[in-house]
Amino acid sequence: MICTILLRIERDAQLLANRIALLKQEEMKTWKKIDDTRKRTSEIVSLKNRNEERIQKVGLQNTLTLVENLRLLAAKRTAALRFNLELHGK
Repeated sequence: MICTILLRIERDAQLLANRIALLKQEEMKTWKKIDDTRKRTSEIVSLKNRNEERIQKVGLQNTLTLVENLRLLAAKRTAALRFNLELHGK
């Protein structure tokens, strides 16, 4: 009788130890997934920031190009007006 109880206690203790070991493994996997998710999130945020910087840079370049084109157009029109004034008199 006592032998049966002791065997049952030992079996229950082993089952509990196995369950604890499985839970620890699951916990380690979960922490690894959390760590991987944090790393990936950091990568995505970094990529997003780089893309935003590129967009701003391209936007600035486009603005500068537009300003330069407008300056050239204004210079051509000014030259044309001067030519017309000189041609037709003041």
